Formats: sequence, C-alpha cells, structure tokens
Amino acid sequence: MALVTLILDEESRNSLNDFLVDNSLKPKGEFHSTLVYTEETPIFIRQHLIDPLRTYLPIKLSSGTYQFDVFDSSLVLRYEHLSVRKMQLSVISESVRHSIHAYDDLSEEELDILRASVKEKRVSQIFYDFNPHITLAKSFQGDHRNIQPPRMQLTFDRIYWKVLKKMKSSPEEIFRPDN
Repeated sequence: MALVTLILDEESRNSLNDFLVDNSLKPKGEFHSTLVYTEETPIFIRQHLIDPLRTYLPIKLSSGTYQFDVFDSSLVLRYEHLSVRKMQLSVISESVRHSIHAYDDLSEEELDILRASVKEKRVSQIFYDFNPHITLAKSFQGDHRNIQPPRMQLTFDRIYWKVLKKMKSSPEEIFRPDN
C-alpha cells in the first residue's frame, strides 16, 4: 500500500538509455530505484520524515559500485550508496511505527486506510534484504556477465512517494513530492 522510489535526473536517464541502446538492449522505460514497496502497510508521508530525506538529494552514484545482475528475468544495475541505505531505513522505521499503531497524527482518511489494511492478510511489512538497484530491461535473455557496467555517474534528484488506498486495485495517489 506504499511505494517510495528515487528518480534519476534527466541527464542520467538519457545517458542510461543511450548505454542500453548502444549495447543492443531494449530499455525498460522509466528508470528508478525502489526504497520501499509494501502491499500490507500504508506508510503515510510526514514532514518530519520527508525533510531529512530531501537533504540527501541529489545522490551521485559512483560507477565503481555498479554491477549487473538479473532479478526475476529483469536486467538490473546494482549499486551501493550509504545515503540510499539510510533513506531506506528511515522509511522502514516509519512503516514499523504505523504497523504497531504508534501514531497520534493521522487524519481521518489515513485512519480509514490503516483500518482497512489491518483487515487484509499481512505477509511481510519489512524487507531486510534490500538490494539497491535500477531495473534496466524486462525479460532479459542474455548473460549479464558479458556486459560491462557503464562508467557514467548517475544522479538521483527526486523522491516519489505513493500511498495506495486499496491493495492491488484502483491506486489513488495521495502524495507526490516534485522535488
């Protein structure tokens, strides 16, 4: 019921797209890196959380950390950056706060969403095996070890945060920071 992602700046998106085309790969489309995705627990945006997250931006990735991998038949570019890990932990902490009902600042609409989520089957609220990556191409058939990672610097310049009112149906965007 929540999705929090980092969005690459335009120059990075264009460079990554050109890299994929030069390597005869079909780009996936939008390039982003998911910090948190949960179908079970809504994570409501709060100023006390978003303001510190924004201080990490822009995040400039070092090409020395890039590594190709395949997740569920999708070619991904893995990377490491301490700020991304800190951001992910901040959002997970907010998820835990909502999961244990440690809140006193939710609106009536948010309380309704939270109450509805409690009725749903909860499978996993927290993903401890976080692997920072950008999905590059779906249905990848080749050997990722034959492709040299790009040498360009990639930069995340925005956060996208979406809370879904219902699981797996009619997502309604509640909040989307543009910067």
